[in-house]
Amino acid sequence: MSEDVYVTRAAHHFDGAQDPISEGDWRAIIESDPDLWSPDTAVPNFARWGGASSLDRPWIDWSRGNLFTRNPDDFFLRKLIELAAALGARVQGGDGSDYRLDDDRVIRVPPPEGYAPAAEVRREKPPRVEVKVLERRGRTETLPERLRTSIVPPPDSGVKPVPPVSPRTPTPVIHDPGGTAQASFAGRRDDALRHVAADRRRAGPPPFKVGQRVRTSWGRPATVLAIDPSADGGVGHIDIKYDDGRTASMSCLSHGLEPM
Repeated sequence: MSEDVYVTRAAHHFDGAQDPISEGDWRAIIESDPDLWSPDTAVPNFARWGGASSLDRPWIDWSRGNLFTRNPDDFFLRKLIELAAALGARVQGGDGSDYRLDDDRVIRVPPPEGYAPAAEVRREKPPRVEVKVLERRGRTETLPERLRTSIVPPPDSGVKPVPPVSPRTPTPVIHDPGGTAQASFAGRRDDALRHVAADRRRAGPPPFKVGQRVRTSWGRPATVLAIDPSADGGVGHIDIKYDDGRTASMSCLSHGLEPM
């Protein structure tokens, strides 16, 4: 898990701009320390450290009044603690822990319980203000303060507040005690079946008989098991059996079968 580590003069690195390490302070350190150098003149505040370390090309950068790096090992932490002493600063982890030397060992001291940086306190969201804008089924909706002022104007503004929104009228339930609607639907269905049956009769009987070998529209061979032209209201259906034993049924009007 990666961790950013900071050299900061503030109580917490979030507040580094309140007591900053200036660019001039950092540039003076780079120019006076033989183990530090800027590899890119276009980014003068980014520096490499050439001391003994298990890291591949350790680096330090400057931003918002702090120095920072990522995942330093103990060797690099010792260098950061040395730089912090020269700058009158401290070495701090991303969670507020402090890195220090204790009997020539690097130790990590966790922050006090409940400690939060001032910047984090300032960034907390304001509490939600409950405003009775509308009620639906006994539930009061709430809005943030910034929206409340746009909906409920101050009393001395002369602007009328937005009236409560009326609940939507529910969709009426259609009662059909006499079955008129159902009878109408049944009549339309029967008319459709009669038209389909008439089309089937005009098409004539299928060009094969029960027991005859046929081929489906996608080329699979089968045997006709049954033909019932009066089934399904006159639409008719045909039962076939494939060579692998499976069976299928289809309409006499659109069976797609051809005799073999």
